[in-house]
Amino acid sequence: DEDYIEYRGISSNNRVTLDPLRLSNKELRWLASKKNLVIAVHKSQTATLLHTDSQQRVRGINADYLNLLKRALNIKLTLREYADHQKAMDALAEGEVDIVLSHLVTSPPLNNDIAATKPLIITFPALVTTLHDSMRPLTSPKPVNIARVANYPPDEVIHQSFPKATIISFTNLYQALASVSAGHNDYFIGSNIITSSMISRYFTHSLNVVKYYNSPRQYNFFLTRKESVILNEVLNRFVDALTNEVRYEVSQNWLDTGNLAFLNKPLELTEHEKQWIKQHPNLKVLENPYSPPYSMTDENGSVRGVMGDILNIITLQTGLNFSPITVSHNIHAGTQLSPGGWDIIPGAIYSEDRENNVLFAEAFITTPYVFVMQKAPDSEQTLKKGMKVAIPYYYELHSQLKEMYPEVEWIQVDNASAAFHKVKEGELDALVATQLNSRYMIDHYYPNELYHFLIPGVPNASLSFAFPRGEPELKDIINKALNAIPPSEVLRLTEKWIKMPNVTIDTWDLYSEQFYIVTTLSVLLVGSSLLWGFYLLRSVRRRKVIQGDLEN
Repeated sequence: DEDYIEYRGISSNNRVTLDPLRLSNKELRWLASKKNLVIAVHKSQTATLLHTDSQQRVRGINADYLNLLKRALNIKLTLREYADHQKAMDALAEGEVDIVLSHLVTSPPLNNDIAATKPLIITFPALVTTLHDSMRPLTSPKPVNIARVANYPPDEVIHQSFPKATIISFTNLYQALASVSAGHNDYFIGSNIITSSMISRYFTHSLNVVKYYNSPRQYNFFLTRKESVILNEVLNRFVDALTNEVRYEVSQNWLDTGNLAFLNKPLELTEHEKQWIKQHPNLKVLENPYSPPYSMTDENGSVRGVMGDILNIITLQTGLNFSPITVSHNIHAGTQLSPGGWDIIPGAIYSEDRENNVLFAEAFITTPYVFVMQKAPDSEQTLKKGMKVAIPYYYELHSQLKEMYPEVEWIQVDNASAAFHKVKEGELDALVATQLNSRYMIDHYYPNELYHFLIPGVPNASLSFAFPRGEPELKDIINKALNAIPPSEVLRLTEKWIKMPNVTIDTWDLYSEQFYIVTTLSVLLVGSSLLWGFYLLRSVRRRKVIQGDLEN
């Protein structure tokens, strides 16, 4: 009896194409003589990477890569499944197979007789919690319960972010994620590809990936015998030909979310840029917590929202770490900031005037400006004479809109998000906001009370990152990082945060000054009322005493 199952072929509907491999004449002759490559896999491969259909054909991300390999080399592939990794490796050592496709491991095997190619797939640890608790802190000194599978990641890695965590190890990924969905555990940490695939299939409406960690990463490799030098070189040429765009498209066939395949190849940074990162590993982010869905903060002050997720990806790309500095007013303009003390502003709105004060990365989000008004049966999409309309000072549309609507009373405000409530209460007739900010605020807080409509004749808002003018290296590094992120991923992150439930924005700082003024006036009013009452009571008593004396 054979100790393996031979598959009947590869089932792949992926239409991705590769550029022709530049093989040497020696490699081409070797392939022509070989004609067939026998590849071993084993049962511990997760279904997302490899599984069989009813006709014993293989499917999954690795199957799509193997199909690309077959087409690129124009060679027949025979796939065999062994019971475990060791039996597959034994078959390789004995010459029964040419290649072993490894499962996800943190490093290639330490074996002098085995050669590993460059990684075919790279995965990152992903932090998962419930969708309704997505603003839970990304680190916590408090006791929490964290689920994982097969002791990945190790205890010491988990305790770096959650020092008092109780770690529960599962043998089954579905059970581990279900324990978080049911509220038995607070978080799950595991490989982003496998985790995201399982969430897409079974937990779309209950679980959410809130952070990716830079390490420990997991990889899978093509493993060959040490003496198979030409085969190893050919396989490495194939892996090199897999651009990040190709990898992203292959993975997107299997993942609705959590597709980080565009990170498989590192950014092409100059030596000067690499040196700059080594000298400046920790950067200070000037964070605005009142600008959903672009930026907000959790209870630890960590940057969240679309910009928080983008910064998380940039950390994976560059190794840069970002520490937030929270301010209580909008900092989109970057014009009133003194140099020093900050390195980057996320979600800054570009304008030519502001370029005199700060540097801007290339814009990666554009959104129209809208008017926000109270919803009514006779609502009209226009401004009328005498209306009070608020405009945040950092939009730089004031002069243009004043010319377009001269009969309107324009009121500058510090923050768009805080002004929505004033429109709802009737203190303002309308508000200028960006379409994404308005959509978020109305959907979450004023669904039946406010509506918005586009402002005609004004340019869209372009959002990106801003930097001090003395940091051109940082601008170039961030531009390379942003250009490597597919536009579809930015769109997905934006939609994710717009639809995010149960996100509370603490606007205390925005209202605290008014609160103290009102409270002081109230105390003075109550105090004066009490004094007046005491005076009246005393006067009445004196009158009664005098009246009694007169009667006597």
